Amino acid sequence: IFFRLSTMSLGDKFAQCKKAFIAIEQSELGTADKALQQRISETLDGFQELEQGVDVAGVFSKNEELDDVHTGDLKFLLIPYYISDLLTKLVDTHHLEHLKVAKMYIDGFLDKCQRLGIISSAEFEKLTEVQVIDRQARIDRHRKEKEVSSRLADLALQKKKLSKTIKPELLEDDSGYTEVEREYQLLTIEQALRKSVDKKSMCLKEIELLSLSQTQKEEAIAARDLAQKEAKENPKEPVMIVPSVESERQRIMEAVFKPVNMPTMTMEEYMKANPHEFTPAPPQPQPSEEEQEDSDNEEVTYKKRAWDDWVDEHPKGAGNRMANIG
Repeated sequence: IFFRLSTMSLGDKFAQCKKAFIAIEQSELGTADKALQQRISETLDGFQELEQGVDVAGVFSKNEELDDVHTGDLKFLLIPYYISDLLTKLVDTHHLEHLKVAKMYIDGFLDKCQRLGIISSAEFEKLTEVQVIDRQARIDRHRKEKEVSSRLADLALQKKKLSKTIKPELLEDDSGYTEVEREYQLLTIEQALRKSVDKKSMCLKEIELLSLSQTQKEEAIAARDLAQKEAKENPKEPVMIVPSVESERQRIMEAVFKPVNMPTMTMEEYMKANPHEFTPAPPQPQPSEEEQEDSDNEEVTYKKRAWDDWVDEHPKGAGNRMANIG
């Protein structure tokens, strides 16, 4: 965007940078989006280049009053405000450093506004006081901001109407347009001043949190390095942990009911591995009716023979011991 800034006038450079700044403010992209971060970085470079050009040209002097500043140069007072705002929008590993630099630009902008008397000293002190403001003060502050915004909108409309009736090359010499332009620029600076006060408060809180986090991180790293160094210089002897009598007794009790040979396979796996052990025996042939009758006759014959042998060996009445008792 800014590769041609070196060939432009200071006014054209400012208009180009401000246009890019407004586009960033109105962008719907997230702050961490790479494309938006690239635009923020480029716009920041443009304003910083413009800042150097204003210093080299000697647009402002240290002892001049607000009335001595040319109306066309008033807008350059806003450069530190734009730079500080863009710095707070940068999201990278150097965010803490960006915030500290942004605070420096805000302080410089506020000091210059106070010295030139952009607003009264009493109002400036009331605006920049650190203590918590009460409800009525917040209401008054909000009402003042609305008044400034409304007046800026009216002045912008007047500038637009005047620019249509006056030739562009004669605008700066026209007293009516110059008066409207000056009031517009001063109110824009006042609006930026009020925003910068809130921005400074936010920067201070964020710097405090990030610094605390950084300090804790550094302390943790230092403690770790110290522990590692002490461990190398004074190595500790290994600690032998001997089981107590109670734990040894518990181990023996648990071993009593512990199976010695744990199964290595399930019943289904064993049956698949040894199918011959689980094959049913072939059915025995059934005897025919004649064979069954012959078998029955032989059994009856054997029983009769056994009974005859027993009778021969035991005379009648031999087993009746009560037979001769008279």
